[in-house]
Amino acid sequence: FKLLPFDINVLLQEVSPRPAIILCEVPPEGLSIDELGQLLSNLYLGVSLFLVADQACSLNRKSVIKNGFSDLYLLPMDLMVLYYRLNDLIAALQNRASKAFKNIKQLKLF
Repeated sequence: FKLLPFDINVLLQEVSPRPAIILCEVPPEGLSIDELGQLLSNLYLGVSLFLVADQACSLNRKSVIKNGFSDLYLLPMDLMVLYYRLNDLIAALQNRASKAFKNIKQLKLF
């Protein structure tokens, strides 16, 4: 888990190790949601990118997804949906990681 500020210079630098999931809050004034989605989705191709916002925000889900985010969750209404989605993604990532290794026979020499 790594927390990054909404500083464009920091966001332009790739994070190591590469994240599997990115959760974003609504950015402060000066950085649009569309620009943030496009920037992060281009920098981290294939990474699940979620925008988490207050329910009072007037965001268009189709526009948010069109600009690079995987989905939009409005809290508190979507809290459990987000919780289950993250659990599913983490389980899939763990399953993929466990399949990357296969059992091999070992031989010990003394």
